[in-house]
Amino acid sequence: MVIDSDSDDSTRERIKKYYPRTEIIRGTKDWWWTRAMYEGVIKVLKQAQKGDFILEMNNDCFPVSGYLASLIQTAKKHPRCLIGSVSVRAQKPSQVVEAGIRFDWKNGRVYTLPEEAKTKILITGLDALPGKGTLIPLEVFGKIGNFDKDKFPHYIADYEFSHRAKMNGFDLLVDTNAILKHYWEATGIYSRGSSETYSPGRAWKILIGRKSMNNITDWLKFLGVACPKEYLLTNYWLLFKKLIKGGMAVRFK
Repeated sequence: MVIDSDSDDSTRERIKKYYPRTEIIRGTKDWWWTRAMYEGVIKVLKQAQKGDFILEMNNDCFPVSGYLASLIQTAKKHPRCLIGSVSVRAQKPSQVVEAGIRFDWKNGRVYTLPEEAKTKILITGLDALPGKGTLIPLEVFGKIGNFDKDKFPHYIADYEFSHRAKMNGFDLLVDTNAILKHYWEATGIYSRGSSETYSPGRAWKILIGRKSMNNITDWLKFLGVACPKEYLLTNYWLLFKKLIKGGMAVRFK
């Protein structure tokens, strides 16, 4: 199933030609990531059977050989778990982009665990999983509901959903044999490091743009629903300091 948020290229025509069994859900450009996933889940749930899974997959990723078989094998060994993937740069597969998320709320840090992806078969003790290749048991949706399209229209909706699943008794794992090649540069707006400088317009887009993974409003909302109360003020302050010091690489020329 492909959710097409009103693309203006030849996506739909090529899918119909080369993959005629694929169902296309056509939306509008303001669906963004979360509404697209939300509508896809609703459609799948009408057709799925007990024991099925839903696999999240973004259009800037493609799997290596054996990817799906490895995910299914791991899921069978670890029931009632969400199984994530290892994302590597498509142009440089030796470089791990993401392998599950771990939060250090006490110190206000987010870890993407690239080293553990190289040394472990299974990564455990996770707090969130990205939307890039996460296998979700159908029962998760029955217990916690769908993706939150209203509060998190684009970025961080995947973190919020998987973290919500964990808070409701589902474990989060990453199968390091399930590898996705990811075109990181196509994923949206992002900062390139604290040494970069930006025009005011670019800096503004990084801070509040809907396609920005550094969107400050998204992170503030996520802290509000996920961060333990005893660390909430600390993380609000640390996030503010990152902005002030250019820690999110937003600096004006």
